[in-house]
Amino acid sequence: MAQKNAKEILDAIPIPPLRECGTKLDKWSRLKSYYYILEAAEQTNSAQATLELINNKLIEVEDCHSDVEAEETPGLKYAGRMYPILEDYIERKNDGRIIALTKGNKIIIEANGSFSILTRIDDQLLLEKKYEN
Repeated sequence: MAQKNAKEILDAIPIPPLRECGTKLDKWSRLKSYYYILEAAEQTNSAQATLELINNKLIEVEDCHSDVEAEETPGLKYAGRMYPILEDYIERKNDGRIIALTKGNKIIIEANGSFSILTRIDDQLLLEKKYEN
């Protein structure tokens, strides 16, 4: 049997509805919740504002559902909790775009705040949110 890719795994998770804060969820269910929250989030108007939204919503999901206390310097090895994008993995382009890398994703944020989240392995689109200028 073929191994499922990230999109297939996420698509199989029944969210919405979101689970109540305090309910421990596995990593994939937390990711699905996170993407759902990002999709429903209010429009931003800049790449930096979107980067902050992406990081802040991840912290909210992990605080509610990981059951792992945040560490100030967590290191790169996964220990039950996902963390915001590290500054060393954020590239700010001259045209106002931001390209950010996480362990599993590549996030492309346009100058107007639109963004796409792709898998790092095969550039499969997981979430796209487009804004008109």
